[in-house]
Amino acid sequence: MTDAANQDYPDLYAMTPPPHVDLPATRETAAAGTRPMAPMARGIGLGLEEGRALWVSRFDFRSADDMRRVIDKAAAANFNQIWLQVRPAATAFYRSALEPWDERLTGRLGGVPDWDPLALTIQVAHQAGLEVHTWLNVYPAWQGTELPPSDVTPTPMITQFTNLYGDQWKQWGRETGAMGLSDSYLYGSPGHWAVAERVLQVCRDLLLHYYLDGLHLDHVRYSSSLFSWDPVTQARYAADRALEPELTHPEWQRRQVTALVSAIHRLIRELKPGLALSAAVWPVYRRKAAWTWYPNTDGYTSYCQDSIGWLRQGVIDTIAPMLYGSILGPAANTPYFEQVVQAYAAETEGLSVYAGISAERIDAAEICRRIDITRTAGLPGQAIFRAALLDPINAWEALRQGPYQSATFVPRPQSAEVAL
Repeated sequence: MTDAANQDYPDLYAMTPPPHVDLPATRETAAAGTRPMAPMARGIGLGLEEGRALWVSRFDFRSADDMRRVIDKAAAANFNQIWLQVRPAATAFYRSALEPWDERLTGRLGGVPDWDPLALTIQVAHQAGLEVHTWLNVYPAWQGTELPPSDVTPTPMITQFTNLYGDQWKQWGRETGAMGLSDSYLYGSPGHWAVAERVLQVCRDLLLHYYLDGLHLDHVRYSSSLFSWDPVTQARYAADRALEPELTHPEWQRRQVTALVSAIHRLIRELKPGLALSAAVWPVYRRKAAWTWYPNTDGYTSYCQDSIGWLRQGVIDTIAPMLYGSILGPAANTPYFEQVVQAYAAETEGLSVYAGISAERIDAAEICRRIDITRTAGLPGQAIFRAALLDPINAWEALRQGPYQSATFVPRPQSAEVAL
């Protein structure tokens, strides 16, 4: 597999190698039998609320000590949430009975590490007063030019599903057929019941076995407008269209993704009411005709991701548009960033939107400037991508001395409060 740090969204930001990490000779583990604990209350002023999430990807750590350093920096800079990547492509950074340990932990897919990244993060982050939300890539089911070895335990999703369903569970191109192996993600089809069921099983496993504060979804969409034309989707769409003749293929696809988000939301309310459900979403929900600077793509049309619709329907608590990349990323394009932020503020009318701000290709001063833009627009929070990118630009200190001088409570979305 490729080790490129930004392989999740190569079309959103430039490729850069992950920062070098000096690995200690031994790794530390969380104390056995440690009781779970809620985040400690931090000394803050009454009524001060702002979401300050930090995406911590699988490329931001190698060891328990790395994770502790990230959490220490996040706490000192007055973040209040860690969004930890625990499921990149149907592999795990936690103890899972469903999916194998990710190879980054030991160098071998399924190799059992001597520490549990999620358990340690929960223990240390909660002691520091930070919430922990698990970041799941929803539809990606494999990444790499070769199939996983045959002796991996648990059996990888790509192996198990191919044995059961052939290629029918994958996303298909209309002319090219089933997705094949590559350095990019191989996606499961939102129209296949077993793909949705696997995602729900993963969420249930996490909710029952870890003391979480929320679930955070990513890649909860189709891979592009060119997919999926798989046989299962085609048969189900034809049956539904017979009952609803005006139903378009893209609308049917949007309904599949929304149905899964809704099911995850119901699962949370059933098992752990009050926990937050959030999602990283495409930077532009629906492209404005006046935005000639933006490509003719958007989340709703091109990726069948109805993110603002989820908020309006109450099936998700928070969305985090990824307002970074080759178009929104460079400092010179701050006006574009502001236009999109203002559009989200106007369209969501007080619903919970965190502006996703990348620390790549901009400096610390620009990150602080963009935080101010989101506050002026009235958005309730920000999500910063990602931990390791803050080091070379000294952004930790800039945040602590600047917009994050004082600690704040995490805003609790109305839907989560209702559940409680």
